[in-house]
Order: sequence, then structure tokens, then C-alpha cells
Amino acid sequence: MNIKEVILGLATLITSVASFWLWFRTIPQIISGEFVNVDIAIFPLVLLGLSAALFSLAVIFIRGSYIAYALALLSIVIPYFFLSAASAVIISMGVAMLLVFSASYRIRTEYMLSLGFHLTKILKSGLPVYLTAASLVISTLFFASLNEDKALSVLLPRSAFQTALPAILNYIIRPTGDALEFSPNATVQEVLSVVIKDQLQKQGIPLARISQKELNSAISLQIAELEKSYGLKLTGKESTSDVFYGLVNNQILTLVGPYRKYLPHVSALTFFFAFKVITIPLYYIVIAVLMVLIKILVAFKILKSEIVEMRVERLTL
Repeated sequence: MNIKEVILGLATLITSVASFWLWFRTIPQIISGEFVNVDIAIFPLVLLGLSAALFSLAVIFIRGSYIAYALALLSIVIPYFFLSAASAVIISMGVAMLLVFSASYRIRTEYMLSLGFHLTKILKSGLPVYLTAASLVISTLFFASLNEDKALSVLLPRSAFQTALPAILNYIIRPTGDALEFSPNATVQEVLSVVIKDQLQKQGIPLARISQKELNSAISLQIAELEKSYGLKLTGKESTSDVFYGLVNNQILTLVGPYRKYLPHVSALTFFFAFKVITIPLYYIVIAVLMVLIKILVAFKILKSEIVEMRVERLTL
């Protein structure tokens, strides 16, 4: 290995480990923030793109095959040492190693057999496999940060529920006609007050005839009915979205019963497929960045163009 290959190898390894370590630190924040604060994932995503670009360069330009493969495998294995040795983690590591080896083999084989240097052709079969391996690693980091309750909050984000609840309440109360206005932060007492007034108006009873004392009494009766029906303890000052969110969570946990232990697995699998979608535009961004980067490296004579003779083994009759 010459000095340029050593620098490229070290840069690839350091960037890859730093990228996954940053995801390891960021994922608990993403889970607790219920994916609302997208900004915290931008820098880890950028670093992941950089590590994919350096991985591609290392696999292409490091001449020693064993060194290139070892470097690729090491860069994907080290992040698993951030986690405890569970069976799911070990299986994930094995699959990730196979994916990275496959990605490296595809890229190197395409580069070796290419009559010219066509970056998109060289990377088109290998780079997506590497990004799949990276998605698997990050999904495993995500899985390791979950418990049953956190897994359910990921599958049913509180923020999405708070956004949808006013529309749901409006539809339930007035499925046709003008919708009522509810705030996502409206309390149980406020919502019941609006519902009761609306029902009284539908029955032709003027609101002027209903005193505040009678309205409060009706609200108290409705709260008592809710407590009896759903086993709640309410004062009326709770946020309606929080109460409904808790009810829905409890109903789901009751419904899944003994299978609730698999909620983290389902959540992690959902995260994996969602992250894979993100890597699709990332692939094209990495290709574009590499095209520019290679031109710069050639301009500064870090990379050089030379004519080589290639001997190819073929089967013939």
C-alpha cells in the first residue's frame, strides 16, 4: 500500500465509524422527539453519504483485495460493538457483513472488468447494497434503543395523533355540515363543553336557558361515565389528545396481548424500510459528489490516468 491508499483507508474507516456512532447518539433523540425535529438527523445523514463515497473510492482504488475487503468489513462491524451482544444484533451483524462483502465484490469486479472508467456503471450494483447494509446497521441501533412502549410510540407518533385528533372529533360530532373547531391542546372539560352545547342546540334548547352550573354538572356526569367505561381517573383538565392517545395505546397493547414483545421488531422493520427510501436519493447524491470529487483529485494529480493491458479469462469452444 502506498501513502495515498493508507490515507484513503483510514479516512474511510474513521468516517464510517463516526457516522454510525453519530447515529447511535442521535437515534434516542429521534425516538423521544417522535421524528418532529428532523434537523437532528441531517448531519448524520450527510456523514453517512460521505462514508458511502469514501467506501466506494476505497473499494475501487485500494489495490490489495484482502486489504480492501478487510477495511470494508471492519467499517461495518465496529458499530455493532456499541451494542450489547443479543441474538438479533449478532444476526444483523452477520447479514451486514455479507451485504458489505457483496457490495465490495460487485464494485471491484465491475471496475476490474471495465474497459473504461464509468463511475455510474461501476457503482450501480454495489453502492445500493452498501446503503442497504448501512440501513440495516442503523435500524439495529434503532432497535436496541426501543422497548415496548417506545416501539408503540414510534408506530403511533403522538404528534401525528395530536394533529389528526381535532379532525376526528369534528367528524364524530358533525359528520356532515360545518365542523367545530378544536385545538389539539383542548382539555377534556373544554371538549365536553362544546359537545354538550352542540347536542343541546341540535335538540332545539337555547343555550341561554342552560346555566353554567347545569353545564358543569353535565360535564361532570360525562367525565364520570368516561372514568367508568375506560377505567380512567380524570379531573377534566387533562389534554384531550393525551387522554385519547393513552386510550389508543392501551387498546393496542391489550389487542396484541402476548405478542407485544414483538413491537420493537415491527417498529425496527418499519424504520428499516423507511430509511431505505431515504437512501434512494442519497445514492444519486453520492454518485454526483463522487463525479465532482474524482475530477478534483485528477486535477490535483492525486488520481492519474494510465493505459494498462488487461488479460481476461473466457470460456471458448
